[in-house]
Amino acid sequence: MPSERQKKRAIAEGVRALRDRPGWDPRRFQAESRTERVKRSLEDARVSEALSDADQCPACKELRDQGDAGALCQEHLREAMGLGTAVTGK
Repeated sequence: MPSERQKKRAIAEGVRALRDRPGWDPRRFQAESRTERVKRSLEDARVSEALSDADQCPACKELRDQGDAGALCQEHLREAMGLGTAVTGK
């Protein structure tokens, strides 16, 4: 049966090993700024809208029928990447 000292040493070694992994050290953690959260939220909304529009797009459907379930036409790909907006029938 390990002594208390050995238990503490084993725990300390485990904690040290975890903190050596990227992203596991709470002392190095930096919370996302409000600006970053807003940017991420806008990006998520843009991608979601592009994918939703792509579901109605004949060109995207044609590409998807060729075997790639996530394929997008050039216009919707540009929109999803933030390089422009797709031309839709809205």
